[in-house]
Amino acid sequence: MPTRLLIVALAAGLLGFALFVLLPSAAERDAPSEREAYEAMLAEHPYNNRPPTSEEDLEGMDKEDRPDLAAEQNYLLTMDPATGLVPIEHLFEANRQATVYKRAAGGPLATEAWQERGPNNVGGRTRALMFDPNDADSKKVWAGGVGGGLWFTDDITDEDAEWTPVNDFWANIAISAIAYDATDTDVFYVATGEGWFNADAIRGGGIFKSEDGGETWEQLAATTDALFQNIQDLVVHPTTGDVYATTREGGLQRSQDGGETWTKVLGAGVGSSDNRTADLEIGADGTLYATVGIFSQGAVYKSSTGDAGDWEEISANPGFPTTGYFRVDVATAPSDADVLYAVTHDVNTNGSGGIYRSDDKGETWTEVAEPRDADPGVDDPSDPDIDFTRGQAWYDLIIEVDPNDPNTLFAGGVDLFKSNTGGTTWEQISHWYNGFGEPYVHADQHAIVFKPGSSDEAVFSHDGGVTYTADATALQPTWIDRNNGYNVTQFYSGAIHPEEGSNVMLAGAQDNGTQRFSTEGIGATLEANGGDGGFTFIDQTQSVIAIASTVFNNFSRSANGGFTFPTTLLNQNSGSFINPADYDDREDILFTNINASSLFRVTGVATATPVASTITGSFFATPTHLRVSPFAPDSTSTLFVGTAAGRIFKITDAHGTPDVQPLNTNVFGAGSISSIEFGADENHLLVTLSNYNTVSVWESTNGGGRWTNREGDLPNMPVRWALFNPNDRTQVIIATEAGVWETTNFNAGSPTWTPAPGFPTTRVDMLQTRESDNVVMAATHGRGVFTATFQMMPVSAEEDAAVAGTHTLDAAYPNPFADRASFSLRIAQPQNVRVEVFSTLGKHVAILHDGPLAAETPQRFTIDGTGLASGTYLYVVTGERFRDEGRVTLVR
Repeated sequence: MPTRLLIVALAAGLLGFALFVLLPSAAERDAPSEREAYEAMLAEHPYNNRPPTSEEDLEGMDKEDRPDLAAEQNYLLTMDPATGLVPIEHLFEANRQATVYKRAAGGPLATEAWQERGPNNVGGRTRALMFDPNDADSKKVWAGGVGGGLWFTDDITDEDAEWTPVNDFWANIAISAIAYDATDTDVFYVATGEGWFNADAIRGGGIFKSEDGGETWEQLAATTDALFQNIQDLVVHPTTGDVYATTREGGLQRSQDGGETWTKVLGAGVGSSDNRTADLEIGADGTLYATVGIFSQGAVYKSSTGDAGDWEEISANPGFPTTGYFRVDVATAPSDADVLYAVTHDVNTNGSGGIYRSDDKGETWTEVAEPRDADPGVDDPSDPDIDFTRGQAWYDLIIEVDPNDPNTLFAGGVDLFKSNTGGTTWEQISHWYNGFGEPYVHADQHAIVFKPGSSDEAVFSHDGGVTYTADATALQPTWIDRNNGYNVTQFYSGAIHPEEGSNVMLAGAQDNGTQRFSTEGIGATLEANGGDGGFTFIDQTQSVIAIASTVFNNFSRSANGGFTFPTTLLNQNSGSFINPADYDDREDILFTNINASSLFRVTGVATATPVASTITGSFFATPTHLRVSPFAPDSTSTLFVGTAAGRIFKITDAHGTPDVQPLNTNVFGAGSISSIEFGADENHLLVTLSNYNTVSVWESTNGGGRWTNREGDLPNMPVRWALFNPNDRTQVIIATEAGVWETTNFNAGSPTWTPAPGFPTTRVDMLQTRESDNVVMAATHGRGVFTATFQMMPVSAEEDAAVAGTHTLDAAYPNPFADRASFSLRIAQPQNVRVEVFSTLGKHVAILHDGPLAAETPQRFTIDGTGLASGTYLYVVTGERFRDEGRVTLVR
């Protein structure tokens, strides 16, 4: 099958290709001319001109994800309109601000405390794996999600053992690699920043270090600059304790003082693509092997000391190609220091270029065979271009050698393969949808780690989390998913059931289909629909009707509350990869994007015979957001359409003969409309844009005739969704690249924005709310789904006076405390009261009471310090008419 390749320069920034020519300087243009130039650029951009994917191409190839297409779409949605580049460095500052605010946060603002909802049975993209060196049984394993933080499980062999998150509130939780120091096994290092140029990658924040076996962590100050924003690999030399990090911007960096200072030991000058170091391995005799090449010419180097100037390019030696490849992944044989393998990323196809073996530490090489994937069209025997990565060698490429046998090796691309003959022959040992007689392992392989000394036990990571096997030496290993509680799922969308108190939600996930939530708290989900999960809806007037989508215009309907989706509404490979859509619950109409001049309209969604038709209009750029008005007259439908270039159109009579009229949005300039929200009526509009270096938040109170900038002190970062608090529209929450942020003075001249306490510092793609009980659902792209409840309307001054003295909250004693501390609460009137404990980072620690509380008699509550780290904690009490808090410090 022809694969739409990320031939990029996502990488090199070449995508700014002609923007400086196409767009005049700011001094030479006004907003309308800037927009028109931007629209012209978008129309010619290669990412907007991919040939449609044909049914023939898709046949037998319904792979669950396309990271290249997701990357391209996200690139366009977030790039700086003036330069055509994604200035990801701004995200680091946003993450830093989020961390600072959360450490000082006193409690919730627009929303009550956020609660994690899972899923606890579905993982997400994972590149970092490590067996804990301090566990005598080697059962404890650490793993890191690329947007979901660092986790551990105490027993990888136990299917009931849960994963535990380390800390959601680090300045950066985009984990890319982990390693420990063999000279002092209490010392761990964790790297951040996924540097392979997939545009949904989160910029890193350097390296974090633990000196107590992972109990506490600190961010290494010397790694917080731009050189360490993307780290591909991290190793600690087993005899010297020197730490090495392969960075995308700063070459191969080494620290000889535990991370206090760093020196580049391999790489070219600043800004050179030769700085793009990728893989790093240490041979059985301590020899270091490093590779360069991430969408730049690849090479393999060797050093016995690791010193600058002591690196030999062994890819220039006989048997290894000198050109034609980018990324290289290397594997050393733990049982034989002379044996080395390397697999390359082909320049022309973006697939695998070849696998090479050396028996003399890279002095000479021999090309061996490549695996052939059973999927038709991937590795056609008649096609000389073998590719087990399906055009994604830049993204999923891994090779590893059995700890005890230099001739047994494992390779991963989309699926997993094993060779017992040193690469001469291969057997496929997994398949991403359990096809062709092969057992299931999730697609897109990223890491393989063996239990120390064992050839049988190993852990594999991929876009679906973590998989374990206890019989890797078998002809066909037995694979077991190990994702219990490992909530690093990357969602694009969400929908919530209309019934008060219901736990039913749907959410569309990257590489994990559409998941159906139905349990209270952190629960398991059902994959109700396959493929990459796109936009999804639950009918708010007849909740048995639900809609799910995969990619492009492929939408299906459920008539049983989202358990299954057997009815096809649209089956068109048009539109955007994750295609914007909206659903009119009152009129049972689905609207979706096709292109810059047309939309799909599916009427009668809830009937036995849905009918698809088109709405035409000159939108000038691809629609990026559709929003049905809840205020349209009965039996009519009104649709708002936002575009990739900052225009908004209002379509009245969208159910019948549409009338398309533009709103006045010249003040926005260029940028992608990411959400449109309504206040008390159709005249009150809240609009967000998702591009860097744009004003991201706007408000209109006259239907779009005039707009007010509500950016305030918000950091420069993509904003993807927004909601008014329906109880108080001076309060707004937004979904950003750095978590949920909120303001309680949205109507101020310059609103003050703060990150929501208790919410992870990770990308959020969508927010949805339920009218019946004001529950809010947040779909994150890295930490699953969270929910909260909007605060009720603030009481008036008279009401404030009437309820003065409603309660008395005593100070905790003892303070500080070592084991337990107690405090008492007396309330004047019997009512429901919630008593909770938070860390000063905003992490929810405990619920001490949640329910009725008697009046007048002081009620005593105890904070148990067991299992808690030293630090200050907040105890928060929330009644029906009051809220209060105190602080207490735990000292070990």
